[in-house]
Amino acid sequence: MRKLFFLYFILLIACSNDKKEVKKLFAIDQVKDSPDQISYDFSVFFMDSSLVKAFLKADRARIYEKQKETKLDSHVVVDFYSKENGKKVSNLVADSVTIDDATKNMIAMGNVVVVSDSNKTTVKTSVLEWHNDTRKLTSDKYVKIISPDQEIEGIGFESDETLKNYTIYKVKGVKYK
Repeated sequence: MRKLFFLYFILLIACSNDKKEVKKLFAIDQVKDSPDQISYDFSVFFMDSSLVKAFLKADRARIYEKQKETKLDSHVVVDFYSKENGKKVSNLVADSVTIDDATKNMIAMGNVVVVSDSNKTTVKTSVLEWHNDTRKLTSDKYVKIISPDQEIEGIGFESDETLKNYTIYKVKGVKYK
């Protein structure tokens, strides 16, 4: 009988209508950085009027409404499209991408590889930004550009989405094929 009374007493103490106590018990404050939404097999189009700028897909997206950002991971792929004719011009693959939901700018991180469809130029870096308004690709990290006739390594990079017009700011080496 004493054991039953003791168990009842513990249950009575554990029950509370005080929201502060409930938050403490369940550590709700610790999950304030958790996403508002999680989506699997995620895809999104970036549009300008009726033209597609980019098509992005990932295995998982975590959407943070207060921070106005979406974080993508697991097989992130972005296809970029021409503003002149709407055809695909390049493809980006990265470990993860963060999208600023206000500006629609993207930051690709971890093993970032961009391949141009037209001139078969490849860019490899650890961090690459895509600016939605200018449609430019930029990085301030180490970058390696591999084209059919040369390889260029350096720090800092800017290019259009086709990888035809690019600049490396601090060239570290050039190798001709």
